[in-house]
Amino acid sequence: MDYKTQEKYEQLKSKNKEVILQKNGKRNVLLQDCLLSLGTNATLLSINEQKNILKVINDYVSSAICLDKTYTINEFLDLKADISDCRFFIVWDECSLPIILCPYYAIKKNINDIIAVAFDTWLVKNDFTRFIEITHEGMVNFYNIPLPD
Repeated sequence: MDYKTQEKYEQLKSKNKEVILQKNGKRNVLLQDCLLSLGTNATLLSINEQKNILKVINDYVSSAICLDKTYTINEFLDLKADISDCRFFIVWDECSLPIILCPYYAIKKNINDIIAVAFDTWLVKNDFTRFIEITHEGMVNFYNIPLPD
């Protein structure tokens, strides 16, 4: 197969994958409830944006430093964090789910709808300096990610 034909097939496969993900997302009632709760605060990322975000996350996550304390969901909701004006990517442990960009205040307000979508959820600050892990046991861990020099 020549290069041009192979490139066309790759584009078609990519578009097909995007259509399948969109269809799966529309069938996922919990995801739809989450998106409805977040409303206009939520921005769904394109497939290419999601790939780029996941690559950056995978590059930095190994150097993440867990902060000392683990919180429950209720303790997490009570925290007065210095990140309330920040935007976070919402990433679930299921690869068929989209990545959403959303302000932190909207995440805290709708946390139950967000964590209902999948077993484990990660909130990654849009500058990749911090992420929050919310486990299926309802525990919340904060991580700082040192950026390379």
